[in-house]
Amino acid sequence: MVRWSELVCNMVDSVDKVRFGNSGTEAVMMAIRLARGLSGKDMVLKTDGCYHGSYDPVVFPSDATGISKGNLSESIIVPYNDKAAAEKAIVENKDRLAAVIVEGAMGAAGMIPPRDGYLEFLCQVTKDNGIMFILDEVISLRLAWGGVQSIYKIKPDLTAMAKIIGGGYPVGAIGGREDLMQMFSPEIRKVYHAGTLNANPITATAGVATMEQLNADVINYINQLGESFADGVRAVFKRLNIKGQVTGMGSLQNIHFHDQPVINGKAAREANKDLMHLFYLAMLERGCFSAARGLYVMSTPMKQGEIDTAVKAVGDVMTGLKPTIEKLWPELIGPAPEA
Repeated sequence: MVRWSELVCNMVDSVDKVRFGNSGTEAVMMAIRLARGLSGKDMVLKTDGCYHGSYDPVVFPSDATGISKGNLSESIIVPYNDKAAAEKAIVENKDRLAAVIVEGAMGAAGMIPPRDGYLEFLCQVTKDNGIMFILDEVISLRLAWGGVQSIYKIKPDLTAMAKIIGGGYPVGAIGGREDLMQMFSPEIRKVYHAGTLNANPITATAGVATMEQLNADVINYINQLGESFADGVRAVFKRLNIKGQVTGMGSLQNIHFHDQPVINGKAAREANKDLMHLFYLAMLERGCFSAARGLYVMSTPMKQGEIDTAVKAVGDVMTGLKPTIEKLWPELIGPAPEA
């Protein structure tokens, strides 16, 4: 476990110490618990569409059944990539806010990147108002050596991590500044964190094996594959005059069919789901497996040949679907909207 901790801390500059759990949900839960424990405040601000696992105060969608009204009343939701809305909510509620939490890049909503200095702004405005800034890098940590926070040169107070650090085994981790993380220590125990399978030896072994092979060159390689895929798919949409969009960063790319730019959760939800379903099934028939929502993920065994095959499949599928689009969804014929 010590070696595993060292590898994670060496990767992420803002992480002085780390504690392990068994899922991204647990990582988010402990980050919010720490923020509440240190601040004495209960409210959390999150952005519409960002996915932070199944922890009630930040679950998405916020109207999901089984969530108590008490939990909902402790959350403030603002649009993603909207600095003005975030600042207004933070300033007006700073005496009640324990933390602001946001994904490094919007994952489950459709791989939507931050725009126009959004993360940098949130990092600064939370600091100015004495509110803890939690960056959820459960999905986005794979996008750069050091996570998305290294791309935008920010230092969140706390970082939630999972997925790649566990080598495919159940894992979650919270990391941050030493003065914050020491509040979990048995000597102080201001905030409680325990679990039978936390940092269990099987996951730790897989995590060490994975992290010892992970480096900037590996990440750059799969990011290049992802960008090649995105460029190829955009070229298909342009050639066929179809309003398809590809959003994402590096090795994570998401396809959308929408006549408006997909820059936040609302726009992603309004994209054409029926066409996406047809596209998904047709791509499966050609041996290309993605998430049903249109997410394509690049991995280290892949080569450029697989990317070329996938782009060709997109071209074949969209050529076949174009008559249906013209008949059922004529609003999707034309140049893709620019964000």
